[in-house]
Amino acid sequence: MTTRELMEQKKSRSITDLDDGFSGYTCETEGDTVDERPNSLLQGKRIKFDGRSNKWTVDGVPMPKAFQLLAVKTLRAVLKWGKDKSLPPTYELLAPNQKFPDIDAKNKDAPKAEWITGPDGKPCGPYQNQSVLYLMGMTAAMERYTYASTANNGHVAVDQLAGTINWRRQTTRKPVYPVVGFSDVLWSKKWGLQRAYFVPVRWVEPDLGIENASPDRPQLNTFAETVKTIEETVASATSITEEMDKQLGLKSVEPTLKQDLDDEIAF
Repeated sequence: MTTRELMEQKKSRSITDLDDGFSGYTCETEGDTVDERPNSLLQGKRIKFDGRSNKWTVDGVPMPKAFQLLAVKTLRAVLKWGKDKSLPPTYELLAPNQKFPDIDAKNKDAPKAEWITGPDGKPCGPYQNQSVLYLMGMTAAMERYTYASTANNGHVAVDQLAGTINWRRQTTRKPVYPVVGFSDVLWSKKWGLQRAYFVPVRWVEPDLGIENASPDRPQLNTFAETVKTIEETVASATSITEEMDKQLGLKSVEPTLKQDLDDEIAF
């Protein structure tokens, strides 16, 4: 195998093996109950969308217009709530491509002694499926944000974003991440409900050290190490967006027509 072929192989593997949850995301779930109790999977500020008022909030405060964040990781979990509502639930993380369990059947099989009082005041099983999306602020402070949902419409919102990310990575052959805006789309015409919609407004690529790697000079940094570095390092910036990209080791990606169409025009 030539050096060039080895580099292409490493680059391809780095894209498919990213441990961020997007590649292995699947949205197959039942149940549509939302619970407001503490959750140990939540980090930083909580992002929510109200499908009746069509409003986004950050820690209960209306989200600023044109607000944008970098989507950095997603995961899925099965929550189990206890009787003490002040305590976060225990949880089991799902592996990439692992389907959500049939939550109705799981709750039905749970001992009645473990059942809790639901948000509607009625007894319900202790289990819920949850989709979690972690995001990073586009300022030098790089605040953490979490969007988490146990509702079907929330699962679909994260699933759609994951699908878009996977498609972009496949067409560009780059481990790109989206900077997203926050919008909404129709969820139920009958009930007049909207659902969350994450809109990719631009794409960035982490510096994985692939281009400078060689058999004699192995890849030295990983995306996990890059994220760790930016979490520990905050620098002043004359241009917030450019400084953030610099600290992340990111660069804006504008694919060619050939890459977008996965084709080329012969002249």
